[in-house]
Amino acid sequence: MIDSNGAFPIYTSDPYDIKSMELIKVSGAFHPFLTIDVLNRLGAPKSLATIALSILNEQSSFGFISSHSVEIAQFLEWKSKASYVGLNLADTIFVSEQLNEFEINDIITRIFHGSSYRLDKQVTFVIAVNRLGETVRSEGLRLYLKNTNHEESTICDVEGLPFGWIGERQLINDQFNGGITLILVDKKGKTICIPSTAEIEVECI
Repeated sequence: MIDSNGAFPIYTSDPYDIKSMELIKVSGAFHPFLTIDVLNRLGAPKSLATIALSILNEQSSFGFISSHSVEIAQFLEWKSKASYVGLNLADTIFVSEQLNEFEINDIITRIFHGSSYRLDKQVTFVIAVNRLGETVRSEGLRLYLKNTNHEESTICDVEGLPFGWIGERQLINDQFNGGITLILVDKKGKTICIPSTAEIEVECI
């Protein structure tokens, strides 16, 4: 774990218990690494597939944003027993590729201002980024994070995260009690969770 004072831990390796995935919840053997490899072949980054298999269960609903989203989501639904639903109904949404500002705005509008409009609506976005940590090697964003509940803060540099996710999150969290939680995961498996209650200031680097 690096660059952490307890509020926003950045994990240098997968923080989830892979061993808990060794047996499928219904019957039969569960082979997480083989499953992750299949998801990767379908177009899902391995680090994103690992988190998906770790946090989804039969009580979860999820959406998947990718050029091969249907194939990935159907396989993930089969393996995790979670429900693959429309984005406006999902409590967790996985984003495997970079989107532009217009695409991000369209997704947020469909989720929070569509037919399932609820002031208590809460959604977690799990977003694949290029690099995450103390410093990045090319252009990116420097996130100044403050947890208002615990009055703790940290700084995290991110490469490959469009600013639109931060901007839309700020707007939604001002309007909705639940709001948006972000989980960022990079190619090496580093992750950081930014809860909806956190305050974010951004600097382009």
